[in-house]
Amino acid sequence: MTLVETVTAAGLSVLTLVGGVACFMSGMMSWMKGVGAMDSISKSQDSVRLMAQQLREAMTVTVSTDGKTCTYTLPSKDSSGSYVLPLTADSTTRSFQLSSDGILTQTVGSTTQTLTKNVLATDPSTNSTYKVFNVNAGSVARQVVITLVTSKQGFRNNWTPSRSRESVYLRNVPQLSR
Repeated sequence: MTLVETVTAAGLSVLTLVGGVACFMSGMMSWMKGVGAMDSISKSQDSVRLMAQQLREAMTVTVSTDGKTCTYTLPSKDSSGSYVLPLTADSTTRSFQLSSDGILTQTVGSTTQTLTKNVLATDPSTNSTYKVFNVNAGSVARQVVITLVTSKQGFRNNWTPSRSRESVYLRNVPQLSR
């Protein structure tokens, strides 16, 4: 082979390798972004699902004016796990609270558990603050709307936001007398 043919073959090989590596890196970046988005969505939805499950059984719900704290009571249960009739609230204090540093916690009695981190105080799509907990208007709370916007760090320090929202109807609200 001549020198010209050898240089041409080497140049084409280098171009092919550079193109292949560029395609591979592009695919890896897309994959990392997707994993970050899935993690963010999963954490947000899991937290909302757990809160909804707890609040669905609540007898009373009190939401703070800023919408960051939700205090609730559950009905008493007997040793088999069935409700004690007539429904009466147990004596355990329960609440969900969003701290100023973006950590959502659940407190049951004196035990506090972290549900999720990186909760945003403002929704990036609207650039406005939102209330995590909204209660229906009226003298007795029968519905709570939970809205949660979280963020997860993805590829190259990009943060991927996730929004979850669920309306929860309370099942065990005591019947009002006439």
